[in-house]
Amino acid sequence: MSLLKHFMLSMVLYVFLFLSFTGCEKDSDNYTPGEIIDSTGLMGMPNSSWPCDGHDSRRSSQSPYNGPDDSTVAWIYDASPGYHAEDAISPVIDNEGNLYSMVWMSMIKLNSSGNLLWNVYIGYYLWTMPTLGEDGTVYATGYYYDPLYGRTNGGVVALDPAGNETLDYETEDQYDGGVSGAATIAPDGTIYLADGGGYLYAISPEGGTRWKYTTERRTASSPALTVEGTIITIDYNNIVYAINPNGTLKWQRQIDTDISYDMALDIDGTVYVGSENGIIALTADGNDLWQFPVAEGAWLRPAVGSDHTVVFGGNDGFVYALNPDGSEKWKYKTGDGLASTPTLDARGHVYIGSYDGFLYALTSEGELKWKYSLSIGSGQPTIGSDGTLYIGTNQGKIIAFKK
Repeated sequence: MSLLKHFMLSMVLYVFLFLSFTGCEKDSDNYTPGEIIDSTGLMGMPNSSWPCDGHDSRRSSQSPYNGPDDSTVAWIYDASPGYHAEDAISPVIDNEGNLYSMVWMSMIKLNSSGNLLWNVYIGYYLWTMPTLGEDGTVYATGYYYDPLYGRTNGGVVALDPAGNETLDYETEDQYDGGVSGAATIAPDGTIYLADGGGYLYAISPEGGTRWKYTTERRTASSPALTVEGTIITIDYNNIVYAINPNGTLKWQRQIDTDISYDMALDIDGTVYVGSENGIIALTADGNDLWQFPVAEGAWLRPAVGSDHTVVFGGNDGFVYALNPDGSEKWKYKTGDGLASTPTLDARGHVYIGSYDGFLYALTSEGELKWKYSLSIGSGQPTIGSDGTLYIGTNQGKIIAFKK
């Protein structure tokens, strides 16, 4: 064999090995640590009033619009007949005001007047808000349940605005697998999923696996993103993980108490998470910042206001507002434990459901504006650009409160 042929074969082998080990799809390898890529938490998603679980990729639950000042109901959509379900997930909202909600194993689309535009059977059990992509694609996450083996696997299904399937990505088939949290869309279009089998997946918009990171135990979180693009997730061993956009570990922190699997981030990267003992705050590097004790615990994800106020519901029935240093700002007593993460409007007013059956609207000083009897628990409220507030209930209804 000639030297030229040897050289050509060597070059082919080198290119093959290079592509095999680096991965052609890992566009997210090209990042600069510390560079701010998304200060809004909305890049990769449409310019709409509420495109994902927790409003934005930091899961702040802070709306830029004012919510309603009274409990006037605009309409009620009953999603329960024919769906064999009790729960209707509070909707996300696209840039035309259309609503997307999960009901049992289907996704539904309503217009802003509450009229059904379509419903599509997904095939997964769906327990969280969908996520809207920048091009209007809507992503539904869920899991399969086998009567004999329990949860096995799941994944993400993408639909275009007309309800046509454009992507069906399945996670690895294993015991206790599947996706319980929402998908997270990065500015470059990467889709992040936290899977019950103990993996954080990074998926390309076309459905290729860019990487997956193994956690010590299963996770059910909706991953959150810092402004630099670091992915934050939590597993059932009470470990908080910070993962770089290329899939490498930035830091992890073992918490010495049982914590929630969902978190909210401030714009400076501070991590807030509920626990059996109250709210825990970690710095952007995973170090202790402060803890606020609640005797009966606070399991639900807190909200973080644009003024850095932290608002959350405790199992003791109080809605709490904390200053950025962890000191108490105010608290308001409801009739039972809180049922949802609070939603904050542009004024800092708080909307939150309680297991006493009421939806509460509070001012930024913790005073009652109004309350509405839902007669049952509810999901997190969402706010449209016209100030309409939407909420899904455990009776399969979606209720719109007009501003």
